[in-house]
Amino acid sequence: MNDPQGSRIDDIEVLRAFAVLYTIIGHVKSLFFWGNDTLYTVDQYFGLWTGVDLFFAISGFVIARDLLHRLENADGDEKFWRSVFAFWIRRVYRIWPTSWLWVLVITILGVVFHKSHMFGHLTSNLADFVTVVMQVANFHFWHCQVNHLANECGGAAPWWSLSLEEQFYLALPIAFFVLRKNLKYLMIAAVIVQIFIPRTVWSFGWVIRTDAICLGVLIAIFSASHIYRLLEPTFLKKRWISAAFLALMLFLLAGLPSNWDGKINPVPFSTGMVALVSAALVFTASFNQNYFIRNRVLKSIFLWIGTRSFALYLIHGLAMFVTIAIWRHLVPLTTQFGGQYTLRFLVTYLAILISATELNFRFIEAPLRARGRVAARRMQNSHRTCIDEPLALSAVRSIKEDA
Repeated sequence: MNDPQGSRIDDIEVLRAFAVLYTIIGHVKSLFFWGNDTLYTVDQYFGLWTGVDLFFAISGFVIARDLLHRLENADGDEKFWRSVFAFWIRRVYRIWPTSWLWVLVITILGVVFHKSHMFGHLTSNLADFVTVVMQVANFHFWHCQVNHLANECGGAAPWWSLSLEEQFYLALPIAFFVLRKNLKYLMIAAVIVQIFIPRTVWSFGWVIRTDAICLGVLIAIFSASHIYRLLEPTFLKKRWISAAFLALMLFLLAGLPSNWDGKINPVPFSTGMVALVSAALVFTASFNQNYFIRNRVLKSIFLWIGTRSFALYLIHGLAMFVTIAIWRHLVPLTTQFGGQYTLRFLVTYLAILISATELNFRFIEAPLRARGRVAARRMQNSHRTCIDEPLALSAVRSIKEDA
């Protein structure tokens, strides 16, 4: 690839923006709890939870593009495992502070507004927090959904996908250590095994699905090959063709899946088809040739959304319930909410979401990412041997020194 390993690819950030926008739009009917005919009509024809699968494919590509390159160049087992621990340290700094902060905020709000239960019960929110910390939230929310145990899960449902990713990235370096160049065959096998399996929303197969992530990893591996550049979709350099391609891919991403709102499931294995569409978008974006959005103003907006998509993903649901709580406090108790409040709720919601996201990015994400890079570099460049100091202890000390 022309881009240095680990450098930002703007087209990938644009895809992150589409992914989080799909997720937000798919959930926004919770904000307009009195009912919105347009949103209910959308649910009859489209399933927007597929934004998560696009996130998965992006994540697999971005992580593998940097990590596998580092592991391939690691000389000897000690340097290999130092690279692995450095990767895990970067993820701890990148993911855990924001993740833990906002699930803790939900828990605190649940205590403050315990009479209304708008932010869940303390017991269920604590259960959420425990499973988020232990990186098993996908199993937690699956258990609640299939057993109809609504009171046992709180408001941290979006965290399920973070747990799945962390499980995958705990296993990926170990798989590479064992398989090395044969890792691609494991990824191919994982895709083939899963892709035709029916996986309805909140089924067990749905909460452990990794086909989109594996496809992202395969794209990263393929991008280092000689024929990668030969397959660049240069026909997308024509503006109208690229616009049509993007529109088609986004339509398929929304039109393929089933949902709980009466949408027809085109094929039983639609989740696997969504993974393929997500991979096609990521493959196109991997060339970083500005194939998706060319208008400078619009692209700057999408880049802002994309670079802050992690916080947007975690905060968007909470911001909806904060908006509802604010308006219920501002108006008389006898107020009947309806369509006349749509604009007011929307403006309030966007103000809260954008403000919280930007504050999180500036004061939590960006600074801790930088500190994570320093801690990871210290781990990777340390000359102490495994006998002098176990790698796990060294990793912990690196984090403590930067805290």
